[in-house]
Amino acid sequence: MDTLRDICRRAGLKATHQRLEILREMLQAKDHPSAEQIHQRVLRRLPTVSLDTVYRTLAAFDQHGVIARVFSSASCVRYDPAPERHDHFVCVKCNRIMDCRVSGAGRLRVPATVRTMGTVERIQVEVRGVCIRCLNRARGRRRWWKQTPE
Repeated sequence: MDTLRDICRRAGLKATHQRLEILREMLQAKDHPSAEQIHQRVLRRLPTVSLDTVYRTLAAFDQHGVIARVFSSASCVRYDPAPERHDHFVCVKCNRIMDCRVSGAGRLRVPATVRTMGTVERIQVEVRGVCIRCLNRARGRRRWWKQTPE
């Protein structure tokens, strides 16, 4: 919990019990959860936390660079526990979001026309396609560890 408190304090946020529980859940996440998913996970430990509190807390964490906000193809906001620079592969079938690195993406230059629109805070590359799970499902394949020998 001390580490979580330090993260909040370095970001300039009060380390309330609810914020610490939401942050703990985000940092343990192996996926890119939505606010609703985080709410369901935190409810197990903190049954009084509201969905509104989770939304506001995640927005504050995003604003202060503790986590990053990601958009899925369903226009649903998802959150990334790793705010450092990386890219995403988004499956257009199941909306699964996976971390990836696009070679050279960190060296992209913002066109002058974009700079006239305002200041750029972050550049992220989003690769969209169909994930291997969905491709295998479409091909009628089962998981390799459940396949029977032919």
